[in-house]
Amino acid sequence: MKRAIAVLAAAAAACLLAYWGTYTLRMRQPPEEWMGRRLGLEGDALAALTAAHNRYFSHCAEMCRRIDAAETRLVAAVHGNRKVTDDVAAALADADALRTECRRNMLAHFYEVAALLDDERQTEYLELVLPLVVDPGNMRGSHAGHE
Repeated sequence: MKRAIAVLAAAAAACLLAYWGTYTLRMRQPPEEWMGRRLGLEGDALAALTAAHNRYFSHCAEMCRRIDAAETRLVAAVHGNRKVTDDVAAALADADALRTECRRNMLAHFYEVAALLDDERQTEYLELVLPLVVDPGNMRGSHAGHE
């Protein structure tokens, strides 16, 4: 009985170690490589996806910096007041306008990438990425490469 438990524990530990190793390696891949593998792309198709990602990446990083700066100004305006002043309203509007611009740019990028794919892969790709646009709360975690 003790031997069976030891074997099961060793097997469970090996499974957990294999899962952790696979997860760690996947998370270290650039997003375009992970996405390309997920979509079954290779060769020219993967190169086109990577090129589109790289063209957008620097613009995306700049938008993230602008949004962070606007949110810093918003926090300062909100904490510096006890009511909605013109400064608070302007800071809110600026932060929201930048987030909307970012979402619009991101959506255009996703459609550009989708156009590089066949119909089946377009659908799969858009199902993976559109939640970032539809639910902007998902955006922060997906942008860790900028920080």
